[in-house]
Amino acid sequence: MSYEVWNCWTKGTITQLIDQSLQGARSQALRCIHIGLLYVQSDPDDRPHMSSVIFMLNRENMNLQPPAQPAFFFDRDSNSGSQHSICL
Repeated sequence: MSYEVWNCWTKGTITQLIDQSLQGARSQALRCIHIGLLYVQSDPDDRPHMSSVIFMLNRENMNLQPPAQPAFFFDRDSNSGSQHSICL
């Protein structure tokens, strides 16, 4: 999980990461990001099963629980430009 994705999610600016050509499918893109964040929770018991993921993807009116900070994500080191895995 990219640090940028989590950072934008927490700041409420996640729509900045959605390609402009997907504007018609913005809600679906946001839903996919939300489900992706749920899938990388630190406690495996908090991660949805694949059957639940399919259900969530097909039910646009279903409310999703808010994700907690991911178990790990890639942070961009501002000095070297390299990516590092960070365990939290």
